Amino acid sequence: MTSKKNKQQKHKSNIKKPSLLQKAIMRIQKAWKTILYILGIFAVMSGAMSFLPKISVIPSEPLDAPNPFSAPFIIYNEGILPIHSVSYRIHIREVASEDGAKVIVYRKGITVSAFLISIITPGEKATTGIPFPFKFQTPIKSGDITFVVIYRPDWLPWHQEQRYRFSLAKKSNGSWAWLPRAMSE
Repeated sequence: MTSKKNKQQKHKSNIKKPSLLQKAIMRIQKAWKTILYILGIFAVMSGAMSFLPKISVIPSEPLDAPNPFSAPFIIYNEGILPIHSVSYRIHIREVASEDGAKVIVYRKGITVSAFLISIITPGEKATTGIPFPFKFQTPIKSGDITFVVIYRPDWLPWHQEQRYRFSLAKKSNGSWAWLPRAMSE
């Protein structure tokens, strides 16, 4: 029995321990594997992110200069996949006239049931207007709206919404422009 123990001890003593250089090389190899693994995760995530819808809403100049609600709004699909069943809703945060009258239709908003586009392909644009069925006795002084785009991404069975906020600004020539604002403002 002791001879077996002696043989095992001799065998253990014959095994060389890694040198400092070999330990350093092993640590560097492990670090590189970890770095490559993390980079691989980032590459997969960025690839998946490219399939997310990229939609923008761009206001144009009003068609009737004194009426800011005559401005066409362009829904632009900047993504690499089509979007389906596209509609929109307008939440009027506040529109005020010079005499102090106000309109606020924020909770449910105004939906245009006639506007439904079955598909907007990548790079394609669709133009729509703002439904504003209210009349003031005096000219409009200010406006703040949220334009909500409702759509179904190409690879999902349910709809999503994206919100865009705009406020009115009067230009020096008296015409109006819709300027983007942060939703958090």
